[in-house]
Amino acid sequence: MRTATCKSCGASIVWATSMQGKAMCVDAEPCEGGNVVLSGTERNLVFRVLKKGERAVGELVYRSHFATCPNAVRHRTRSERYRNDKMVETCGDLLLLGVRDG
Repeated sequence: MRTATCKSCGASIVWATSMQGKAMCVDAEPCEGGNVVLSGTERNLVFRVLKKGERAVGELVYRSHFATCPNAVRHRTRSERYRNDKMVETCGDLLLLGVRDG
């Protein structure tokens, strides 16, 4: 697999695409608690997210880098920061939840 480096935290990642064409960065090393399966070739790496309770038999599992990057919240779009009328903001390394202003 061709690896890249996360520009925020310096971790080793790989880029993969879903069958629908959505790109996602994935931690380069497999992990037991992961829920992402990679397949395809180095030039055309495809990811599949396992459903809850689904197991990958005979396949390595990985984790989305968005789930492990300490700076992930900085890369969310403004609309992703708003969830259930709560706004997610960063303050240094802290994640703050506050009520969205009117």
